[in-house]
Amino acid sequence: RFQAGVGGAQVKIPLPPILHIDVDPRNINLNYTAKVGLIADAKLSLESLNSKLNDTAGDNEYNNQLLAAAADTRERTLKRVGPDHTSVLNSLSQYMNEGSFFVRDSTIPGYYWANTLLPISTPGGYITPTSGAIGPGLPTGIGVAVATGKKTIIMHGDGGFMYHVGELTRP
Repeated sequence: RFQAGVGGAQVKIPLPPILHIDVDPRNINLNYTAKVGLIADAKLSLESLNSKLNDTAGDNEYNNQLLAAAADTRERTLKRVGPDHTSVLNSLSQYMNEGSFFVRDSTIPGYYWANTLLPISTPGGYITPTSGAIGPGLPTGIGVAVATGKKTIIMHGDGGFMYHVGELTRP
């Protein structure tokens, strides 16, 4: 089962057979049972596999199941978060376009709905801390904006923001 967001919404779609490529043999079958475990460099393996594939769209039935599950999960999550969070989501969504970045701190709206509902169209455009610590959102967001020169939206809670409010001062 896939788990979606806080609250553990379960999506009951069986996984297709998994090919797990990892350079570390200890990671094969660590989270999911792979039909095939391949100990190799992922980049080289994927480049080789990709060169052998044709341009077919894949398993349409499975893709349709995933799309239906995603739509259902979205609707259930919107009902769960209520009108206030939905209003904030809709406001942020209107500013998310091609080339924009979204950086979030460890904050309730971030992991309650932004992880699953915010539309992200830029590859790598959703940036989140890998720790559970509050505070890195603002400096990370400033870094992303400076490094990319692109519109960057930062979602931050009040507690985490206060760790780095001094970043906004002018010299």
